[in-house]
Amino acid sequence: MEQVQLVALAISKAIIASLVIVGWTVVAQRLWRSAIQRIANRALAQAENLPRERQLKIQTLASVSRATGAILLGLVGGLMVLSQFIDISPLLAGAGVIGLAIGLGAQSLIRDVISGFFILLENHFGVGDVIRVNDQYAGAVEHLDLRRTVLRNLDGWVVTIPNGEIRVVANMTKEWSRTVVDVGVAYKEDVDRVVGVLQEVGDELLAQPDAAPLLLERPHVLGVEALGEYQVTIRVLLKTQPTKQWEVGRRYRALVKRAFEREGIEIPFPHHVVIARSDVTSADGRPVASKIGL
Repeated sequence: MEQVQLVALAISKAIIASLVIVGWTVVAQRLWRSAIQRIANRALAQAENLPRERQLKIQTLASVSRATGAILLGLVGGLMVLSQFIDISPLLAGAGVIGLAIGLGAQSLIRDVISGFFILLENHFGVGDVIRVNDQYAGAVEHLDLRRTVLRNLDGWVVTIPNGEIRVVANMTKEWSRTVVDVGVAYKEDVDRVVGVLQEVGDELLAQPDAAPLLLERPHVLGVEALGEYQVTIRVLLKTQPTKQWEVGRRYRALVKRAFEREGIEIPFPHHVVIARSDVTSADGRPVASKIGL
């Protein structure tokens, strides 16, 4: 009877100790997250005038640090709870063998973690960047950790990509962005006049108070880019703040359309020319109208 009481007392102590450990683990995780957030906020306040990439990197590192610290604290707390009920010395002694077995069975996970580490270290991209991965997936980076990268595309879909699967990344918003505007005009138009109008449109865009901060330099009209079947294509380059290339491109195209209408410059469209001939006769000698489409 006394032995049963001792066992019950030992179990009660182990349960109480486990609850205390769990409580302290939860508190430690919250303190860790709070500390990392305070450090990140302080760094962001000091980096207010620094480049956008530095700010994004601080946010990304803060997010990864919070998640990694919480996992490590949870692992330590779990081992401490387990030690209250069993002797974990043999478990720790066999950790090397277990780790080898896990490593062989989780090679893809290890590859993801290593790739994620180098993505963060080399600053290929960060949360808030717009990227294209492997020429298959494109979108804004919503989350990045050591294991995965989460994108949200233009349709609102959330795309989760293991970091180990990322081979080629095109970052469309690193330091600055650019949009290419191809403007088609009819062959009858004077190219030099059209180029002059496009330059005036660029100056008009720069004169807008809400658009000027988005542009890093005056829009550059390159000139004739292509001679198509029914139009001459003139290319314009717009260098903008990161992620602002699409908004600036839409604004510029709207101004171009209004300027062309004002100046009487024709924007061509595909069409067919039909020529009617009456010099074709039938078998009995009567004229037959024929049509030739061009």
